[in-house]
Amino acid sequence: MTNEAENTLPRVQYGFKETAQMIGIPISTLEQECRRGDGPLFYKVGRRKFTTLPLINDWLSKKIEQAAQGQQVQSTSQNWLSSDQAK
Repeated sequence: MTNEAENTLPRVQYGFKETAQMIGIPISTLEQECRRGDGPLFYKVGRRKFTTLPLINDWLSKKIEQAAQGQQVQSTSQNWLSSDQAK
C-alpha cells in the first residue's frame, strides 16, 4: 500500500486563477497588470499561461520596492512643501 500524498509531485506552476488567489487580488486585476507589462512573468504551454512561485516572489519584491520608493518620494515632497510654507 502506497500513500498517494507521497506519490504526488509538488506544485511548480500556477495559472492566472491560482496566482490571483495566492496574491489576494481579482483575476481581472492580475490580467490588467500583465497586459500593461507590470505583472509577474508568465510562460505559455499550449494555449494556457503559467508562472512559478519564484517568478511571483520576484514580482512581489519589485512591487514592494516600487511602493517603498514612492513613499520616500512622497514624504520628501511633503517635507519640501512644508519647508516652503514655513518661509
